[in-house]
Amino acid sequence: MNEANVGHDYNRWLRDSLSGRFFGLLSGMPGLMLINPPAFNLHEELQLKPEHRLLDIGCGSGALLQLMASKVHFRHRPIGIDLSRAMLNLDQRSRN
Repeated sequence: MNEANVGHDYNRWLRDSLSGRFFGLLSGMPGLMLINPPAFNLHEELQLKPEHRLLDIGCGSGALLQLMASKVHFRHRPIGIDLSRAMLNLDQRSRN
């Protein structure tokens, strides 16, 4: 199985199943607040500063990147990479 097949199967699960849709909701900012409260202090633990660059590989919906950007106000926009187009689209919908 290659990455394209994995991404396709994951996108289909996320889009077409009840558990996938629920996971999509949990992977956004409300889910981050609910299931991962320590993330709200991660910028302090990592001692992130505005001049740092942030790359999140496997960023999902990008909720953690959005949180870090709201706390640190980076000079350069954080970058997120994910295999799943559906997860990245969740990020776009949450910004609009």
